[in-house]
Amino acid sequence: MTNLIITIVSGFVSVILGIAYSILSSSISEIEEKYVSRTIINSFKEKKDQFKKSLQIGVFCIFIFIVLRYFIEFIGDINNNNNIRDMLTICFAAFVLITTILLIVEYFDFIDEIIIYKSPLELLKYFIEKEDSFNDEICFKAVEDILFYSLKNDDKELNRKALEFIYQSFYNRRNDNE
Repeated sequence: MTNLIITIVSGFVSVILGIAYSILSSSISEIEEKYVSRTIINSFKEKKDQFKKSLQIGVFCIFIFIVLRYFIEFIGDINNNNNIRDMLTICFAAFVLITTILLIVEYFDFIDEIIIYKSPLELLKYFIEKEDSFNDEICFKAVEDILFYSLKNDDKELNRKALEFIYQSFYNRRNDNE
């Protein structure tokens, strides 16, 4: 049973590993070319680094499970206690399975983030929806960079929404200070 779980889990992690790195490299290049904004690129790279750590943890957990599995087999053979060996094997397999499920969920979240970063209008909404974007210098700078992108590409809807946010932010700030 645990061999089947590890086979399936290893397959999922291998597929995610293979697909994720190609998506990561192409996405970073595309976003850098599109926006030419250090703020937006750094924001995306933070998301990428977070996903990369999850991927490394998933691969590490499978590796540790494989090493521990042979250690557990060795201990079980010495003590002739199959119950402890089976219990430890199931516990480690459950841990690896849970880690893999979390990795898969994070993978789909990361794909959603890539979709947001590739669409300027979605990216603008993303930064605007962050809590108190005006006070968050990174978010406000990103909205400013998106505004410049919209001006350069003559995207009137994006331009209007970015300007509305900037105007409303300054208006709210001014009213708060009075």
